[in-house]
Formats: sequence, structure tokens, C-alpha cells
Amino acid sequence: AFPGSAPAPGATGVDLRGTWVADGMTPQGPFRCVIIFGDNGLYVSDVFIGQGSLGRVSGNYRFEGGQLILQPQGYAPFAPAFQLQGDQMVMDVPNFAPGIRFVRQANSGFVPPS
Repeated sequence: AFPGSAPAPGATGVDLRGTWVADGMTPQGPFRCVIIFGDNGLYVSDVFIGQGSLGRVSGNYRFEGGQLILQPQGYAPFAPAFQLQGDQMVMDVPNFAPGIRFVRQANSGFVPPS
């Protein structure tokens, strides 16, 4: 756990807080997906292909019955399949092939702006 932080609402012993990064290849070039899960159920994510960002998305996250629910601002909520093992997480990211592997970064104390 991180000092002075609280788990996401409805968390069931799952602590996603921190910065998660996935790197890989697409037909358009290399990609990097970054998701930052902050305190109090807030998250921000961005996907980069080559040198360009596809756009930052932020919103809320919660757990219901062990399922991760993401609620991006201005979009419908969705429940990506995910598996967590220590500091590695495999998640189905929209518009990408399923099973993208994220690694939690060491600088996980970052809290996204609310």
C-alpha cells in the first residue's frame, strides 16, 4: 500500500493503485499504453502510437463482484477482462488485441488530478 492512500470503492483486496505501462507493436508502429490508477477510484489513461497520443481518458474505477468497472468521463462504463499477478496485469484494452500485459512501475505514488 502507498502511504496516505485508500483503496478504490468496493475493492475486494485488489490494489491497482499506481502507474501501469504496456508496450507492444501495431501495424502502425510501436505503442505504449499507460494507465494510472489513483486514490479514491480515479484513473487516467493514454495510448501512444509512434510519437502521437490517441488522447487522454480519465474517469472512475471500481470493483463489483471482483470485476473491474471503468467509467470514463463522457463514455459508457465497461468491464475489461483482467488478471492480476503481483506487479503484472493482463487486460483487454478496447481497440487492441485482447491480453495486453501491463507492468506496475516503481514510481507508483502518482495521484492523477481529480
